[in-house]
Amino acid sequence: MHPLKHYAKMKNAIQLCVVLLLSACASVPDNPNAELVMKPGETIQAHTSQGTMRISYVDRYTRRYVWKGHDKTFRLQTRQERWDGRSTHAQ
Repeated sequence: MHPLKHYAKMKNAIQLCVVLLLSACASVPDNPNAELVMKPGETIQAHTSQGTMRISYVDRYTRRYVWKGHDKTFRLQTRQERWDGRSTHAQ
């Protein structure tokens, strides 16, 4: 096989993997029984010796984190069962 054909096939395979990964990350399954900690308009601030962090409600599953010149928004994933704070990993 010609090296350029091999490269083209690999490039297509990588692009497909990226598209599948992004589409899987984009959807968050709704859990109508989810216990939501924050409500619209709420903000939580933490003040420590390292500085201040602010967490703000964006929508039902999205939070905005702001600290030391950083500004990141994350889409959260719901748990299917209530979490009691214990590790689920075998010890």
